[in-house]
Amino acid sequence: MNFSTRLHALAPLSLFALASIASADIQYEIIQMGILPGYGGGYATAINNNNRVVGFSQSVDSSTKATQWIEGFGLSSITGYQNTRAYDINDNNMVAGYMEDEQGFERGFSWINGGWFHNNSIDQTSGALTRGINNLNQSVGFSGWGANSRATGWLLGSPGFALPNQNPPGQSYAFDINDSGESVGRTRLNGIDHATIFHNNNTIFDLHSFVPQGAKFSQATCINNAGWIVGDYLDENFRSRGFYFNFEIGMQFLETPGFNLNLNAISDTGIIVGSSNESRAMVWTTETGLIDLNTLVVPNSGWTLIEAQDVNDAGWIVGRGLYNGIYQPYIAKPTDAVPEPATIIALGLGVAALVKRRKR
Repeated sequence: MNFSTRLHALAPLSLFALASIASADIQYEIIQMGILPGYGGGYATAINNNNRVVGFSQSVDSSTKATQWIEGFGLSSITGYQNTRAYDINDNNMVAGYMEDEQGFERGFSWINGGWFHNNSIDQTSGALTRGINNLNQSVGFSGWGANSRATGWLLGSPGFALPNQNPPGQSYAFDINDSGESVGRTRLNGIDHATIFHNNNTIFDLHSFVPQGAKFSQATCINNAGWIVGDYLDENFRSRGFYFNFEIGMQFLETPGFNLNLNAISDTGIIVGSSNESRAMVWTTETGLIDLNTLVVPNSGWTLIEAQDVNDAGWIVGRGLYNGIYQPYIAKPTDAVPEPATIIALGLGVAALVKRRKR
């Protein structure tokens, strides 16, 4: 099917009406997650719809320990191995990430309540890293490093399997998976990385043809349960620009003159988060447009929010910021409740496609 003829179709009311209402007059208070004792800084990488946050603390020598933050309990380590990082968490509270085992072998993992599931590489001999997990406990990431990297999927406790690739096959990465089993990432073709959808019928859809001609690179970083995708590309001047996409409206671009923009996540409620090269966390809704998250924080927080990595359906945003001279993870919690999709349906805005919960 040729989707290019649909690029200029009007956007369905669903996502945009929902995001507009959800973002009205929202400001944020900052929750300081902290870092593990003995570590010099930390990251928050993902948040689920139970408001659990995962990430990792990092020491001066760059060793890392995966962490989780639970409301009312605070920050704790995900123990069991050395040099671990948590990259995603689903609504079952299962965590996905990267670890080194006792022999120093690099593996992806899925973890819940102290139970580890090793996500080995496709060939069972090279390293692997798990980046995304959905609510069916299916996960994606990649096997191997550098030119040998291949986008990889895992079923819980199963060996890694290759996701579809370009022809001829080249370097590829998968970063996220939704509850329909659709994954996104990038694949290399003719020396250029292309933003890619890895369909669950073992085919791919190349998004690179939708970015402006002359683009040097593109990648898709997140897909929500309604099939909306965010990512970024490098233009002909090697400046990073953001995009969001679905098959109804095609490719739409987010950019602000003067700085680079990377987009990291989109909630099922249509809130997009990312970061700029000016070390500022960014948030987008249809009402506010693209805006510096720091301008929405309650005054005198003491924080400079550098990057926004994820957002859940309640509008809680997580990322990394600077506080008291230390780079550490934060939670930006809305001071007013963000309406649930079911609430918006009652207003007659036709958002049934968005009732499905987001994977994180």
